[in-house]
Amino acid sequence: MPQLEIEYSAQLPIKDELSKLAVDLHYVIAREADAELSSFKTRITPLENVVIGDGDPKNAMVHLDIRLLSGRINAVKFATGE
Repeated sequence: MPQLEIEYSAQLPIKDELSKLAVDLHYVIAREADAELSSFKTRITPLENVVIGDGDPKNAMVHLDIRLLSGRINAVKFATGE
C-alpha cells in the first residue's frame, strides 16, 4: 500500500502535469518496491505559503514523500528512493 504525497509551490506552472507524474511514479516504484500498482494512493497538494531561502517569490519547490509498509529490506527502500 504505497502512499505518495507530492507537495509543490502553487506558483509553478505544473498543475496539468502532476497526474501523469503520479502515474509514472506508481509504475517506477511498483517495480522497485515489488508493489501492486492498484494499491498506490497519491495526494497532490499545492502550497500557497512557502518560504525558500531569502524569501524571493521566484524560488519554488517540489517535494515527494514515499511511504511503504514495513517489512521491506533496506536495499529495496534504497532503490525506491533512488
